[in-house]
Amino acid sequence: MDSLSLISQFLPIIFLVALGALLGKQGFLTGPMTEGLKRIVSSISLPALLFLAFSRVSVEGRLGLLAFAVFISCALLGFSALLPVKLFSLPKGATVLLFQGFEAGMLGYALFTSFYGKSALPAFASADLGQVIYVFTVLMFQLQRVDSSAAGKEWSGDKGQTKGKQGPPGSRSQPDGQEIPKGKVQELRAILIGLLSSPVILAIISGLLASIWFPGARGTPWDEGGFLYPLLSTVGSVTTPLVSLVVGFGLKDLSLANVTKSLLLILSRLVAVILFALGIIKLLLPALGYGFMQALAVISLFILPPPFIIPVFKKDDEDRALISTVLSLHTLVAIVFAFGIALIWGNSQLGSP
Repeated sequence: MDSLSLISQFLPIIFLVALGALLGKQGFLTGPMTEGLKRIVSSISLPALLFLAFSRVSVEGRLGLLAFAVFISCALLGFSALLPVKLFSLPKGATVLLFQGFEAGMLGYALFTSFYGKSALPAFASADLGQVIYVFTVLMFQLQRVDSSAAGKEWSGDKGQTKGKQGPPGSRSQPDGQEIPKGKVQELRAILIGLLSSPVILAIISGLLASIWFPGARGTPWDEGGFLYPLLSTVGSVTTPLVSLVVGFGLKDLSLANVTKSLLLILSRLVAVILFALGIIKLLLPALGYGFMQALAVISLFILPPPFIIPVFKKDDEDRALISTVLSLHTLVAIVFAFGIALIWGNSQLGSP
C-alpha cells in the first residue's frame, strides 16, 4: 500500500470523527443516541468482528506466552504510574487506573482494520487477548472497589449516619449503624457474572474454540466463501464508522481545564507503554517466532488510550474531569500515532517487495 492509498484509508476516520463532533455540537447527535450506538458496537458489530478475528488465531503455546506478557505489562504499567504521580503531582488513584489497559474494543480494532484490512485482524486479536483478560478481571475488580468506596462515602454523610438505617445496595447494617461493605467474594462473583455474560467475551471464547476445532476457519460457514461470512463481515464492518462517530461526539465538549496535567499524564503513559511494547517486540516476539505483523499489532495496541469504561466507575470522583480530558486527548493522539505507524513503519515493511 502506497502513502496515498494509506492516506485515503485514514480520511474516512478523520471525516467521521469530525462529523460526530459537528453533529454533536448541532444537536443532531445526542448523548442517548451515542449510548445506543455504543450498545450496537459492544453487543452486535464488535462481537461479530471479534469472532471473525479470533476464529483465525492460531491457538498454541506461544499465544499463551504472548497473552501472559501483555497481561503482566498492564499490571506493571499500573505500578509505573507512581513515578509520574510523584514527579508531576498527578492524582494517584486516577493516574494508576489510566495507566492500565487499552481501549482495543471501541477503537483499536476499528483503526487496525482500516489501515491493514480484515486479514490482519488475527494478529491484533492475538496481541489483545492478554489485555482483554486483564481489563475484565484485574482492572474491573479495581473499578468495582472504587465504585463501592464512592457509594460508601456518599452513604456515610450526614444523612446516612442515622442508626439502624439501611446502607447502600450490597451492604449490611449493624445495630450501631455502621455499614459492612459488600465482601470481596461478592465483588468477584459480580465480575465473573459480568465477564461470562459479556457479548465481547463470549465472541472471543467462541472464536478461540472455533479456531481450536477448525484451524484457520477452513471449510467452515464463517470462512471466506462460507454462507455466514458475508453476514459476519457486513455486521462487523459497521464497527469503524459507528466508533468514529462516537469518538467524535466525545470530543465535542473537550475541556481544557486540566490540559496541563492531562498532557503530562498522556506523555508519561506513552513513554511507559512504548517502552513495554518495544520490550515485547524486541525480546519476546522473535523468541516466539512471530513476524512483523504481530509486532505491528503490539505497538498499535499499546498506543491506544485507556479503557473508556473507567469514567463510568469514577463518576462521583473529583478526578472525573481529568479522566475525561485525558481520554479525549489520548484518543486524538492515538489516531495520529496509528496513522504515523502505518505510514512510516507499516508502509515501509508491508509495501516492500
